[in-house]
Amino acid sequence: MDANIKLEGKGFHALVAQGDHVDAGQPLVEVDFDAVRAAGFDPTVFVIVCERSENSTLREHASGPVAVKEPVVWLSE
Repeated sequence: MDANIKLEGKGFHALVAQGDHVDAGQPLVEVDFDAVRAAGFDPTVFVIVCERSENSTLREHASGPVAVKEPVVWLSE
């Protein structure tokens, strides 16, 4: 079960709502990773890309730990 559910949302703050338009680079959620670790959860973050076109290309830019605002994937049409 994921940490957000087990922690009942504590340590997680959504910055957008379902259905909102988001722009590239816009933060979606703030996470208190110290609170996640303290509760015994692995703070690894997964990146999921939804609704990409058949003609788009998804390339990995970085793997493993990355700095804040460092790109992890490139999506091109």
